[in-house]
Amino acid sequence: MKTCRKCLLEKQETEFYSVYKFNANRTETICKKCKNSTAPKKKKFNVKNRGKKKCVSCKQLKYRSEFSINRAITDGRDRLCKPCRMAEEKIKRRKGRQELYISPRYGFDSEIAELYIVKECEVCDQNFYPIRPSHKRCSICTDLVRSIQGGLCNKRYVNKAFRYMRCSVVNAIVITKRFLASTKCCYCNRAYTVDRHKSLDHIIPICRGGSNDPSNINVCCFRCNLSKRDLTLDEWIEQCRCVAKNLFLVKEA
Repeated sequence: MKTCRKCLLEKQETEFYSVYKFNANRTETICKKCKNSTAPKKKKFNVKNRGKKKCVSCKQLKYRSEFSINRAITDGRDRLCKPCRMAEEKIKRRKGRQELYISPRYGFDSEIAELYIVKECEVCDQNFYPIRPSHKRCSICTDLVRSIQGGLCNKRYVNKAFRYMRCSVVNAIVITKRFLASTKCCYCNRAYTVDRHKSLDHIIPICRGGSNDPSNINVCCFRCNLSKRDLTLDEWIEQCRCVAKNLFLVKEA
């Protein structure tokens, strides 16, 4: 006879599960009846929910592809779906912005917070929400300035060696303002279209000693920029006149 540890009743050893430990026949301390009652029930697998997962915030069944990958979780996918995760990150950013303007001595300064939370972009003159107080440009203008700054970084062959002609941030901002403000080509005076999109042209080409200064850069259409190539303005105008004369003579003949 043996007493069960849970129900405290004396029962025979046949009513206990056997455990083989150290090559000796032994039985468990809990009887079969008590162990079966406390055992967790197996969940029924639903075939319709195969490949799906439940979001913690919106509590909707969604496909696994709608959850971002997270190796820290056993499932391999995040607990929140992608839209819920994006919403949570936006709330965290807003809270982080507010925490930047809380000083330990004076507390929350609402006047300073309003100045930093809404700012005016120095390029497009539109209001935007900066992630940090030091940011002066919106995300679209920063990408544009970087692309122009990278596009104007050209090689120049000087003294049997290549040297990079870099463009400063101040010059890139002035050029972007001019780039956004222009509505027509400065050479042919035509409006920009899909075929004639905006482009930047060096008045004096870099291969002839030109620089990336804003005074040496014009905003023109892509076709005019292609036809000008590495010529100066005077040479290009003479070439255009010669082509026009030849076309006129051909038409008369």
